[in-house]
Amino acid sequence: MAACLGEGVNLNNNFTSGFIAAARAVALGGTVALSSGCVLDPVSLIADPIMYAAGPDPDEYAAQVQAELNTNLKNTFLAQYRGETCAQITAFWPERMASIARDPNSWGGKPATEAVQQVVQEKNCPLPDTTVATTAAPAASATPAIERDPASFAAVLANPSAGWGTVSTKGGAQMSLTQWIARERPETYQNRSCDYLHQAMLYSRAMETTKVPEIQAWGAYKRVALRQVLDSRDCPAFTSNGIGRTGAYTSPMDPIKAQRLNLPLQGASVEGLVPGGNAERAGLQFADVVVAVGTTPVADNVDLLVATGKLPTGASPVFKVWRNNGFIEVPVVMGPPQASPTSTASTAKTAPASRLLDMQLATLTPDYAKAVGLPEAKGAWIVETSKGGQAERAGLKALDVILEVSGQDVTSPEDFATVAAKTRKGYGTKVVVWRAQARKELKVVLNNGSL
Repeated sequence: MAACLGEGVNLNNNFTSGFIAAARAVALGGTVALSSGCVLDPVSLIADPIMYAAGPDPDEYAAQVQAELNTNLKNTFLAQYRGETCAQITAFWPERMASIARDPNSWGGKPATEAVQQVVQEKNCPLPDTTVATTAAPAASATPAIERDPASFAAVLANPSAGWGTVSTKGGAQMSLTQWIARERPETYQNRSCDYLHQAMLYSRAMETTKVPEIQAWGAYKRVALRQVLDSRDCPAFTSNGIGRTGAYTSPMDPIKAQRLNLPLQGASVEGLVPGGNAERAGLQFADVVVAVGTTPVADNVDLLVATGKLPTGASPVFKVWRNNGFIEVPVVMGPPQASPTSTASTAKTAPASRLLDMQLATLTPDYAKAVGLPEAKGAWIVETSKGGQAERAGLKALDVILEVSGQDVTSPEDFATVAAKTRKGYGTKVVVWRAQARKELKVVLNNGSL
């Protein structure tokens, strides 16, 4: 797909975190190239004999260096914001202001704050009401006043921009805009939870507020399909505002690209990070794929928003992330950035999981079941397998869903444990798993005496 970052979709066109690295480099004793062409090296500057001969005050000199650095960083941010539209600059304004009020160093710190406020004045951008920062979804403030009929995007679908076809701008096979939109049907969302439907509706609105016609078209088709389902359901009012609470912007996984690049078919692809935000602080990176929050499986980016939106500010769930052909765990603090990196965050409560046969099992959620093509939320979801363990050697993989063991249906991790405990030691039996939208049979030795 067309993209602002790599091959992914960056719905918000946010600036990257590279600008902040300069300030951190000085603090850590590195070198920083300023726009004037000179290079700041904290060690050589402080050790300069001429400077010492003049007898400068160390604190005053450090302040001068920091001031010059801030000026250059501000100029960099000014150039970035002047190239964006008002909608792009203010899309997350309430969330931004609330975060800065708690921690002035968030969202790029003082240089970025001064720059964005200056550009807002230069462009005379209308600002959303910041009083809704902690109660409303950030994208809601930018909702279009008039909803466009999806049919009005006929010209866009007939002639999409470069990179929105079956081949990406980098030459790799991918889902085309037409294929993505073909998925936006009411039946796609018919069995999804009310929380998922509401969160997906907010996401579709955010898509419609961008300046990219292809994303607008996709968002319009998504909105229409979701509305038909919501109108047919008796869903309670939506109160969660999970979007943006981690400081990571994500998109759904492209199944064609995922197979080509050996990525999980399910998950939320990280397309951008708020500079200084919680996700960046935690170590989340562009192109990571989040497949679970704690033991709750994440089938797509909306699933991630639902999962994080249910957690209180300060909770610190462990994100299961695919990176560099393997899974890693990344604890991410929920809500606005903490005032101090040493602040203690509570641990999020997650669904209980079982560890059997060198693997961790968890309960399947209805939304995940629907996303992976299962008619019901029955089975044991494999959160992870121990490297070199019995499960891995038998061919079981993380993200598989165990459906049957020895011809018996498995509806939960407890079912699997019951059957495994009754199996004769060393006996190999048939295990049916759901993988890549299809059933797969494996032969597994369930009871090795260490269950």
